[in-house]
Amino acid sequence: MSLPKLSRTTLVESVVSVIIEKIKNNEFKLGEKLPSEADMSAQFGISRPTIREAISYLIGMGVVARNEQGSNIVADLKLSTQTRLTSLLLTGFETKQLYEARKALEIEIVTFASQRIVEEDVKELERLNKIVSENMNNYDNYWKADLSFHLEVARIADNEILFSMYKVVMNLFDELEENIFRQKNIIDATPQNHINLINALQSGDSVTARKLINKNLDFAEEDMIKIRISDFDSDEKSSN
Repeated sequence: MSLPKLSRTTLVESVVSVIIEKIKNNEFKLGEKLPSEADMSAQFGISRPTIREAISYLIGMGVVARNEQGSNIVADLKLSTQTRLTSLLLTGFETKQLYEARKALEIEIVTFASQRIVEEDVKELERLNKIVSENMNNYDNYWKADLSFHLEVARIADNEILFSMYKVVMNLFDELEENIFRQKNIIDATPQNHINLINALQSGDSVTARKLINKNLDFAEEDMIKIRISDFDSDEKSSN
């Protein structure tokens, strides 16, 4: 008998579901500290990055909060219905998969861009980033300027297939566009994040460029999941 291969997303979802079930059954109590990433990795038999993604998702759900001491349970789920939890999971994992697709493409894009960027490209990226900085308080212009910046990085990578795939993924972000402007901390950091990326590309440092993409999109993903789940809760309360 053959068994289906489990994707990383499936593993993350499984970890999230197990932890939620343990909270509901009072095996993990409100305020209790979760086991460390290393301990959970050993117990689940999966990698620490997968555990880390699951914890980030639980933070986005408002179930867990992270501090200097670790991750603590901050929501009591004993009264939550399975239907609501399932809906929350679907809402969050839809967002998660969208960010995963973007991250996978951008990591490859910046790798190629760091090898192929020329001085004219650097000037164009700096020009576009200036437009981003000038439109921090303008909803429509900010999104268009930020999108133009990232599409220019993709163009610099000089790979038509990657560029076409990236445009498709970014078009899917239209659904999240109105929420993106609610990510105040991320928007405030965007111009400097762009500068850091430009500097890495200009110096041909693909390792740093890839790390920047990972860090920035991980933070944005976690924040967006919080927003979408908060909206889900608000809609549910309005309908009751």
